[in-house]
Amino acid sequence: MLERARVLAENGHLAEAWKECSNALQENPESPHAMVLASFILEREGKPEAAWHIAKRLTQMYPNESAGWTNLGKFADTMWRMEEAKGCYQKALSLAKSKDQELGPLVNLAATYLQLGDWENGKKCSERALAIDPDNRKATHNLGICQLAMQDWEHGWANYRASVGSIQRPAYSYTGEGLWEGETGQTVVLSGEQGLGDEINAASTFEDVRAMCKRLIVDCDPRLVNLFRRSFPGITFYGTRNDAELNWAQEDRQIDASLPMMQAHEYVRTSSEAFNGKPYLKADPDRIEMWKGLWRSKKRPVVGIAWSGGIKSTGSDFRRWTLADMQPVFDALPGAHFVSLQYKDAQGEIDAYQGNADIKQYQFATLTKDYDDTAALVASLDMVVSVQTSVIHLAGALGVPTLCGVSSNSQWRYGGDTLPWYSCVELFRQQGGDWGMQAVADRVRSHFQLRKAA
Repeated sequence: MLERARVLAENGHLAEAWKECSNALQENPESPHAMVLASFILEREGKPEAAWHIAKRLTQMYPNESAGWTNLGKFADTMWRMEEAKGCYQKALSLAKSKDQELGPLVNLAATYLQLGDWENGKKCSERALAIDPDNRKATHNLGICQLAMQDWEHGWANYRASVGSIQRPAYSYTGEGLWEGETGQTVVLSGEQGLGDEINAASTFEDVRAMCKRLIVDCDPRLVNLFRRSFPGITFYGTRNDAELNWAQEDRQIDASLPMMQAHEYVRTSSEAFNGKPYLKADPDRIEMWKGLWRSKKRPVVGIAWSGGIKSTGSDFRRWTLADMQPVFDALPGAHFVSLQYKDAQGEIDAYQGNADIKQYQFATLTKDYDDTAALVASLDMVVSVQTSVIHLAGALGVPTLCGVSSNSQWRYGGDTLPWYSCVELFRQQGGDWGMQAVADRVRSHFQLRKAA
């Protein structure tokens, strides 16, 4: 019964698997095999909190079993209970009875260190895992992320490649072609991956990759097609990677190789000197001028703000300010016009704000399915102040002066003192829970004072 349920679950037939598992649990509610399978099914169904309770019970029943602690750590990790997850994996390591039993906890512990922004310990755990299994793709990926955060670009990009083809980084094959490995003179497709910010970030490589290729085709998020077409006129763009059929022009179907677009860095950004930090996106000039006409009528500074980013699975709880938190920034520019760059409707939060700052949401520019609308708005602004979110990459790629609040458990791109893709972006790091908003406010004030003096 459980073997059938396991096979069903692993093949995505979760409802049928649960029926079999439920029958087993009715016969023996504390069957460890049934409980493990039940937790697996629940997590796959997007119910990590229920899976956590089962895994917790298993550690109480079998406190000296390494695998149980690894399982509990996994579900704590999914719910972003990172310190708890770290403790579970460390417990699992201490109970491991062989090197093989150490492998899973080490790989998972490394991933947790990545989420906590602890690159050194993440690197050490990854290296220990690879000493046990040199071909472990997850450990290699984790090592690559740590190396990238520490700006060891050459080794980092090469190891990051290990995750190509995973659930998180699917490798789309359009006509049966293989992965691009940096060969010149080919027709290459770069496919979009992860979020809007990731694709904008990856776009910094497009011109360099195009110079290596006979032809370059990019299959990106459809919201970016118009912006990318204007910015890179020598490249063919589609927004179709999730479409069932390849409705491309016939001449674009003669493909030699393809690759998830972030991986293109491996061939054109292998040293710090290879990042020039210059803007590479071009917003619609007519729409920029329309926005600037509105700003001229206001006769005061105009600053874009975004105070939350990401979703639960990408750590949104740790990438969040409130408008009240931003009051020092508002006070630094009395009378300024602050423009919401939130990608979700923020009118409720703006209405609930109790301060005296002038904050407005232009929803036709931000709550849109065409990011070209947002780009024109951002390109017209005097400055952007934001937490880590896609608008940081947009503003940086457009060359708009930007101040970015980086959480303590930052994503790997923010591992260094700067974002090397964008020389116009300045980082402010959270310290011990303190966002240092006064320092951000002081920088905003000095920026406009210097600009006025010039």
